[in-house]
Amino acid sequence: MTGAPRQLRVLLCDDDLMISEALRDVLAVEPDLDVVAIGQNADEAVSLAVEHEPDVAVVDMRMPGGGAHAVAGIRQCSPRTRVVAFTAYGDPSAREEMRAAGAIAYLLKGVSIDELVATIRRVGGISPSH
Repeated sequence: MTGAPRQLRVLLCDDDLMISEALRDVLAVEPDLDVVAIGQNADEAVSLAVEHEPDVAVVDMRMPGGGAHAVAGIRQCSPRTRVVAFTAYGDPSAREEMRAAGAIAYLLKGVSIDELVATIRRVGGISPSH
């Protein structure tokens, strides 16, 4: 036996606490995902990334302080953290803004839980064989 699977440390950042808590509850059943903190604005997202050094941060685009600002701050202060943009806005300019800030994946809030989990694992470097 090779031991327990590697756990990905995940930071959730959304100004809607109900969404963040629902995501935390969904991710809690995944043995290889550990939600380490929840932030509700850009400054809190960056501070929590510095404090917890997550493998992956899931960041809402439209939160106080700006999602792109949060992504850029996380990438600067916690460079090994990979960022997934998670938003209701699918327009090309929104995608480009988050990509330019450092997000490496972009998901719309209507995606399935399976797709969200698979994206977090892929971005965090865990193979899809889990």
